[in-house]
Amino acid sequence: MGKLFDQDKPLWRAVNNFADIVLINVIFLLVCLPVITIGPAYTALYYTLMKSVRRGRGYLVKNFFHSFKQNFVQGACAWLVILLFGGSAGLLAYSGWKQTDEGGGSLMIFWLAVFVMIFIFCFMVWIFPSLSRFNFTVGKLFAFSGLVAFKYIYLTAGILMMFAGAFFISYFCIPLFILCMPALFVFGQSFLNEVVFKIYMPKFENGNENTTTDSWYYE
Repeated sequence: MGKLFDQDKPLWRAVNNFADIVLINVIFLLVCLPVITIGPAYTALYYTLMKSVRRGRGYLVKNFFHSFKQNFVQGACAWLVILLFGGSAGLLAYSGWKQTDEGGGSLMIFWLAVFVMIFIFCFMVWIFPSLSRFNFTVGKLFAFSGLVAFKYIYLTAGILMMFAGAFFISYFCIPLFILCMPALFVFGQSFLNEVVFKIYMPKFENGNENTTTDSWYYE
């Protein structure tokens, strides 16, 4: 019986990880309430899930707020740009949909706006994870995210499908899953993002990783 409750067993590690995911998701949702903080919160969520949950390093809440404060300015600026263009495209899509009875032109506007929103989302799912890993200005952050989003379009498509599934389950099936679904999505997303990030990480020098980079990144 003692072995059943051994904390090193895969089952209990999975239970502990899920509890951490729920906790950090609740913190993430609360921090997102001012809206302007969504960018830094997304960055901190990715950082914490990678470092504390996947790599088992440091303290969950401490890591979250460390990343949140460290990346607040760039994360907030990037989010405001996304919010401006994404919100404009969303309003245009809504207007086009409401006016479809006036002719095909409005329907064309609707689909064009939807395409723009998908294009913006392709950037977003790379921008904030990238910010958690690399020291970029806002301009370089968008440039890098655009590069990897379309260079590795198959990974971007996988992330978009994960998001669609998470949204469908939370919105249409089990609304209570909102308590864990954003963090579960980002947790799953990280397995695809990391494939690319490892390519662009500083290389080992003389058998040692770059001393300016946390060693857990390379695990």
